[in-house]
Amino acid sequence: MNKKYLEIITMFTLTISFSFCQGQQNNKESKKTMPTYKSKRTCVPCESGASSLSQDQIDALMEEFTDWQVKHIDGIARIERIVLFKNFVEAMSFINTVAEIAEKEGHHPDLYIFYNKVVIPLYTHAISGLSGNDFIIADMIDDLIDGK
Repeated sequence: MNKKYLEIITMFTLTISFSFCQGQQNNKESKKTMPTYKSKRTCVPCESGASSLSQDQIDALMEEFTDWQVKHIDGIARIERIVLFKNFVEAMSFINTVAEIAEKEGHHPDLYIFYNKVVIPLYTHAISGLSGNDFIIADMIDDLIDGK
Protein backbone atom coordinates (compact mmCIF):
# COMPACT_ATOMS: atom_id res chain seq x y z
CA MET A 1 0.00 0.00 0.00
CA ASN A 2 1.18 3.48 -0.66
CA LYS A 3 1.43 6.54 1.56
CA LYS A 4 -1.94 7.94 0.43
CA TYR A 5 -3.71 4.76 1.52
CA LEU A 6 -2.11 4.92 4.95
CA GLU A 7 -3.11 8.58 5.24
CA ILE A 8 -6.74 7.65 4.50
CA ILE A 9 -6.68 4.94 7.15
CA THR A 10 -5.03 7.32 9.63
CA MET A 11 -7.77 9.86 8.88
CA PHE A 12 -10.40 7.24 9.75
CA THR A 13 -8.50 6.31 12.91
CA LEU A 14 -8.36 9.93 14.05
CA THR A 15 -11.85 11.04 13.04
CA ILE A 16 -14.15 8.06 13.20
CA SER A 17 -14.93 5.92 16.19
CA PHE A 18 -17.28 3.07 15.50
CA SER A 19 -17.90 -0.48 16.48
CA PHE A 20 -15.51 -2.46 14.31
CA CYS A 21 -17.30 -5.79 14.18
CA GLN A 22 -17.30 -6.17 17.93
CA GLY A 23 -20.98 -6.46 18.68
CA GLN A 24 -23.32 -3.93 20.20
CA GLN A 25 -22.63 -0.31 19.46
CA ASN A 26 -23.41 0.94 22.99
CA ASN A 27 -20.75 -1.24 24.59
CA LYS A 28 -17.92 1.20 25.33
CA GLU A 29 -15.35 -1.60 25.44
CA SER A 30 -16.32 -2.70 21.93
CA LYS A 31 -15.67 0.73 20.39
CA LYS A 32 -12.66 0.51 18.12
CA THR A 33 -11.26 2.60 15.36
CA MET A 34 -10.59 1.31 11.90
CA PRO A 35 -7.27 -0.55 11.83
CA THR A 36 -4.44 0.38 9.55
CA TYR A 37 -4.21 -2.57 7.21
CA LYS A 38 -0.45 -2.86 7.03
CA SER A 39 0.09 -2.60 10.76
CA LYS A 40 -2.95 -4.71 11.66
CA ARG A 41 -3.56 -7.29 8.99
CA THR A 42 -5.67 -9.63 11.05
CA CYS A 43 -9.41 -9.89 10.81
CA VAL A 44 -11.50 -9.15 13.89
CA PRO A 45 -14.47 -11.42 14.69
CA CYS A 46 -17.78 -9.84 13.68
CA GLU A 47 -21.15 -10.15 15.34
CA SER A 48 -24.64 -9.14 14.33
CA GLY A 49 -25.42 -5.57 15.29
CA ALA A 50 -21.97 -4.22 14.43
CA SER A 51 -21.76 -1.27 12.05
CA SER A 52 -20.85 -1.69 8.43
CA LEU A 53 -18.65 0.86 6.69
CA SER A 54 -20.32 4.02 5.41
CA GLN A 55 -20.35 4.81 1.71
CA ASP A 56 -17.81 7.60 2.32
CA GLN A 57 -15.46 5.14 4.03
CA ILE A 58 -15.90 2.62 1.21
CA ASP A 59 -15.27 5.27 -1.44
CA ALA A 60 -12.07 6.41 0.28
CA LEU A 61 -10.76 2.85 0.62
CA MET A 62 -11.63 1.99 -2.98
CA GLU A 63 -9.15 4.60 -4.18
CA GLU A 64 -6.45 2.10 -3.20
CA PHE A 65 -8.26 -1.07 -4.29
CA THR A 66 -8.41 -0.26 -7.98
CA ASP A 67 -8.73 -3.88 -9.12
CA TRP A 68 -11.91 -4.27 -7.06
CA GLN A 69 -15.39 -2.96 -7.84
CA VAL A 70 -18.16 -2.01 -5.43
CA LYS A 71 -21.39 -3.86 -6.12
CA HIS A 72 -24.75 -3.59 -4.40
CA ILE A 73 -26.75 -6.81 -4.59
CA ASP A 74 -30.02 -7.16 -2.71
CA GLY A 75 -29.16 -3.99 -0.81
CA ILE A 76 -25.83 -5.37 0.42
CA ALA A 77 -22.62 -3.54 -0.44
CA ARG A 78 -19.73 -5.78 -1.42
CA ILE A 79 -16.43 -5.51 -3.24
CA GLU A 80 -15.64 -7.87 -6.09
CA ARG A 81 -12.59 -8.84 -8.08
CA ILE A 82 -12.34 -11.10 -11.12
CA VAL A 83 -9.07 -12.91 -11.72
CA LEU A 84 -8.17 -14.81 -14.91
CA PHE A 85 -5.75 -17.74 -15.09
CA LYS A 86 -4.24 -19.86 -17.85
CA ASN A 87 -6.32 -22.89 -16.97
CA PHE A 88 -8.55 -24.64 -14.44
CA VAL A 89 -5.65 -26.07 -12.42
CA GLU A 90 -4.13 -22.63 -11.81
CA ALA A 91 -7.54 -21.24 -10.88
CA MET A 92 -8.11 -24.08 -8.39
CA SER A 93 -4.66 -23.61 -6.88
CA PHE A 94 -5.46 -19.93 -6.34
CA ILE A 95 -8.86 -20.78 -4.79
CA ASN A 96 -7.21 -23.22 -2.39
CA THR A 97 -4.67 -20.61 -1.28
CA VAL A 98 -7.45 -18.05 -0.75
CA ALA A 99 -9.32 -20.69 1.29
CA GLU A 100 -6.25 -21.14 3.52
CA ILE A 101 -6.02 -17.38 4.08
CA ALA A 102 -9.74 -17.17 4.80
CA GLU A 103 -9.61 -20.03 7.27
CA LYS A 104 -6.63 -18.53 9.08
CA GLU A 105 -8.38 -15.16 9.33
CA GLY A 106 -11.81 -16.57 10.17
CA HIS A 107 -13.34 -14.50 7.38
CA HIS A 108 -14.72 -16.69 4.60
CA PRO A 109 -15.62 -15.17 1.22
CA ASP A 110 -17.91 -16.64 -1.35
CA LEU A 111 -15.73 -17.92 -4.19
CA TYR A 112 -16.87 -18.72 -7.72
CA ILE A 113 -14.84 -20.55 -10.33
CA PHE A 114 -15.56 -20.73 -14.05
CA TYR A 115 -12.82 -22.83 -15.65
CA ASN A 116 -10.01 -20.23 -15.71
CA LYS A 117 -11.91 -17.33 -14.12
CA VAL A 118 -12.35 -16.75 -10.38
CA VAL A 119 -14.88 -14.26 -9.05
CA ILE A 120 -14.34 -13.09 -5.47
CA PRO A 121 -17.15 -11.07 -3.89
CA LEU A 122 -16.29 -9.90 -0.37
CA TYR A 123 -18.67 -8.71 2.30
CA THR A 124 -19.22 -9.50 5.95
CA HIS A 125 -22.16 -11.87 6.19
CA ALA A 126 -22.77 -11.23 9.92
CA ILE A 127 -23.47 -7.53 9.31
CA SER A 128 -24.78 -7.74 5.73
CA GLY A 129 -22.31 -5.16 4.51
CA LEU A 130 -18.67 -4.21 4.22
CA SER A 131 -16.34 -4.15 7.20
CA GLY A 132 -12.64 -3.52 7.58
CA ASN A 133 -12.16 -7.29 7.43
CA ASP A 134 -13.22 -7.32 3.79
CA PHE A 135 -10.47 -4.88 2.90
CA ILE A 136 -7.93 -6.81 4.94
CA ILE A 137 -8.78 -9.99 3.00
CA ALA A 138 -8.82 -8.03 -0.30
CA ASP A 139 -5.34 -6.73 0.51
CA MET A 140 -4.11 -10.26 1.23
CA ILE A 141 -5.65 -11.51 -2.02
CA ASP A 142 -4.00 -8.65 -3.92
CA ASP A 143 -0.65 -9.59 -2.37
CA LEU A 144 -1.21 -13.21 -3.41
CA ILE A 145 -1.98 -12.17 -6.98
CA ASP A 146 0.97 -9.77 -7.08
CA GLY A 147 3.27 -12.50 -5.77
CA LYS A 148 4.14 -10.76 -2.50
